[in-house]
Amino acid sequence: MQNHWFVILPPILVVLLAFVTRRVVFSLVMGILSAALIAYDFNIFQAVPAIGLRIAKILELDKLTSWETVWTCSNLFICLFLLMLTIIIVMMQESGGGYAYGAFIIKRLKSAQKAEAASLIMSMFFFIDDYFSSLTVGSVMQPITDQFKVPRVKLAVLVNSVAAPLAIMFPLTSWMAEIVGQFRNSGISSTVTQTTLVASDPFFVYTNMIPFLFYSLILIVSLWFIVLGRISYGVIAQHETIAQTTGDLFANKVPVVRRMSEISEEKKRTSSIIDFLFPIGILLLAIGKETLYFGGYSLFGGPNDFLTAIEKSNIFAALFMGSVIATIASCIFFVARKKIALGRLPKIAQEGFGLIASAIMVLVLIWTLSSFLKDDLATGQYLASNLIGYIDIAYIPVMFFLVAVAASAMMGSAWGTIGMLVPLGIPMLISFVQSTPPVELGELPMLLPLLGAIISGAVVGNHISPIADVMLMSATSTGAYHLDLVKAQVSLTIPTVISSALAYFITGCYLSEFGITKTIMLSVAAGILLNFIILYLLHVLHKIRTRKN
Repeated sequence: MQNHWFVILPPILVVLLAFVTRRVVFSLVMGILSAALIAYDFNIFQAVPAIGLRIAKILELDKLTSWETVWTCSNLFICLFLLMLTIIIVMMQESGGGYAYGAFIIKRLKSAQKAEAASLIMSMFFFIDDYFSSLTVGSVMQPITDQFKVPRVKLAVLVNSVAAPLAIMFPLTSWMAEIVGQFRNSGISSTVTQTTLVASDPFFVYTNMIPFLFYSLILIVSLWFIVLGRISYGVIAQHETIAQTTGDLFANKVPVVRRMSEISEEKKRTSSIIDFLFPIGILLLAIGKETLYFGGYSLFGGPNDFLTAIEKSNIFAALFMGSVIATIASCIFFVARKKIALGRLPKIAQEGFGLIASAIMVLVLIWTLSSFLKDDLATGQYLASNLIGYIDIAYIPVMFFLVAVAASAMMGSAWGTIGMLVPLGIPMLISFVQSTPPVELGELPMLLPLLGAIISGAVVGNHISPIADVMLMSATSTGAYHLDLVKAQVSLTIPTVISSALAYFITGCYLSEFGITKTIMLSVAAGILLNFIILYLLHVLHKIRTRKN
């Protein structure tokens, strides 16, 4: 059954049910049930228990049996990190730190345009992790953009669009650790063994691949074009029109209730920007320190230098421990400053759990569905084997980009897509050039754009799949409707996908002729120009349609 076209039905079912019923949990549950039934040949007595076992595995309950195995957790640490981060956000709100930051920013903001630009700028400082970025920036900027009548869905799009693209472009992030590890597992190694396909350092390959992350480059530049040029169309334009004329930020839907309590007028008067900067600063420093510690950095008694420590670190444990340290430090800080009473801390923790509980539940369902699609149904492999055949080597980057887009959209998992396509693409490229492994990096000039295309296409899934976890985080933090964000994000992503495909096509055709530097400049310039043209035409068409109506 795994080689049958049925394997693409569960993600399609989730998408259709989500748009028809607007019930994300129900849609995901039905998707998981259908995936399990297909995996177990429609035997419901095997499928249902398998779902329970898979959820337990996703929550990593089997790793709680010993102290050593606990520190190998990833999903569990992500959930706990999100909880700690939400508690910190509630404390900032309770203490008046969020209000102080908002008041500080608002004095310097005079329009919706500047408020939107401020959200993009703030995202640049939270590149270390896409969850961290989307949850923190959305929560902080939401009350600020509300005052300028920026619809929630537009803020959610700005927050969500930047989170993952930035995280893959900086060599000090959670994504870097995953990507470099995947490169190593796929046969890229400076130590030549029988399994080595490419004789090169995985981290060196990653840093040299960054200029080929065309989707991220084009999207980030285009977001500034949209904000500064006041480009608007589709779902966002509809929401903006309603927001500016009526003040309704949800396009006539019931407002999303934010359950954080309001601060008193006294706290507003005594609030200080330090109550915002201290928790965020401690969080960043603690995560950075824990990343180096878990990577065995020499200053902490380990054997590794700075870059090696970051590469080998357990980023999930670092995020969790960093957030725990920041939460404890913030509690002490706010109690010592008498901004929060000691007896209020349990209530704040409860409030933070209430804010994030539903999002964590959906996140676990998303992971469960992705696990069935990736491990049981092999949906990604099915798509790859049917979309990639014998093609000219010049078309390899654009073909793998489009296959990665399709696979990540279906699975809702960027990392799952990378893990599936990188091991497929490297040996395929080596066979194209008729080389015998291990191959030197200089003998495979198409390797860097190939890897850049796969990772870029994988990130697209975070922007077009309703079962993408970061999409949910962005909707949760900004208080936007999840499905509104999906629709708005898709309308922005499709033009960027088209433009990125052009960039990869140019790279494949001209890399051998022009060399790396000239090809990158030509490809990026062409992609950005095409995306600007598409966005502007969509904006103009919306204006014409509006006048006619």
